[in-house]
Amino acid sequence: MKMISPEFSFQIGIALMSILALVCLFALFQAEVERIFSTIYHVLIRPITLINDFLGAFWQGVRRFYRDQFSEKKQLDLKRVFFQFIGSVLYSVFFIAFNYSEMHLLALSLAALGIDTAHYSSPMGAGTLTAIAIIFSFLFWGTIFLDLRGVTNTAPWRDALNKKWRRYLLCVTIFCLALSLFIVGLFGLLRHLGLADVSYSPQSYSLESYGGLSDSSQDIILSHPPNPEKQAHGTIDKLYIWIPIITGVCIPILVGIGGVFAGWGIIILIKFIMLAVGFLIISPLGLLYFVSILLLEIVQRLLDFVYAVIQLLIALGNRFLGIFRRRSQGENAPPTPPDDDERVAEASIQEADQIPSANEEPMRPSEEGWSPITKKGD
Repeated sequence: MKMISPEFSFQIGIALMSILALVCLFALFQAEVERIFSTIYHVLIRPITLINDFLGAFWQGVRRFYRDQFSEKKQLDLKRVFFQFIGSVLYSVFFIAFNYSEMHLLALSLAALGIDTAHYSSPMGAGTLTAIAIIFSFLFWGTIFLDLRGVTNTAPWRDALNKKWRRYLLCVTIFCLALSLFIVGLFGLLRHLGLADVSYSPQSYSLESYGGLSDSSQDIILSHPPNPEKQAHGTIDKLYIWIPIITGVCIPILVGIGGVFAGWGIIILIKFIMLAVGFLIISPLGLLYFVSILLLEIVQRLLDFVYAVIQLLIALGNRFLGIFRRRSQGENAPPTPPDDDERVAEASIQEADQIPSANEEPMRPSEEGWSPITKKGD
């Protein structure tokens, strides 16, 4: 069996004596030790608490702000927010399609007049742009019609407008749908006349496979058929003249009116984007808030553990000092004999207690002859 070396025993003894001295020191100066611990506690906790309070108030304001952005009459409806987002995206697509097609059609019109011809290059033909405008016009006004009739809920037309203005918007919607159908019908008639012209004179009519009928006059060669007996006395020529004029006037009307209402979607979509970007910018503060809460919880638990250890050392010191009948400052000391002034004060208090007040009724003696009031001389 290996024996413990004297050096190691001496070190253990020194450690035990140091612990005993520390325990006695904690017991003798309990109030001072607790005051020091309280100061250290507030030094460590107070800054984290201030940061938590500031970040908590900030995020409460952010939550209130975002809630107000999507609330109506202080009521948050997530279903309404979801449909509002879908409607904003949908109407933004309509807005972009309307303005894209009309911008290039207008540029083509100006280029046909010789204005800025050399600096403009159309991304697609005029026929394709016209088709985009008409198709999206059908879809856009059809969507508004369904919203006004209560079938869908992609825009706030029913909530933002009263009954009178909803009726006016419904009339405008029906007019634009009818105008779109009229334009498509005219183009269908023009296509039919072109096919009829080809059937009459296939050698003198050529149609390229790109761009549509209104892309360029160089790609389309329309000529009178060689057989005059099958021509309807100039009717085809008049329709060829008036159909492009009518459609050229009606399409900007559809696109212009539709762009005004479709602008709601682009504004709301920009609002959603700005709110999302703002939340991403301030999100690091949310991470800091989470870290500060976690840090505060850890520091509080560690300080609670240290305080429990200090209380244990103080209790051990009190028990050890109790062997020598020595009490620490934290314990209740035995009462000391009162001096003369204290005796006089206590005597006056006792006499005041013994003198009954005028309002008090003296207690009746019991049937056994015992009186609770002690008289002098007894």
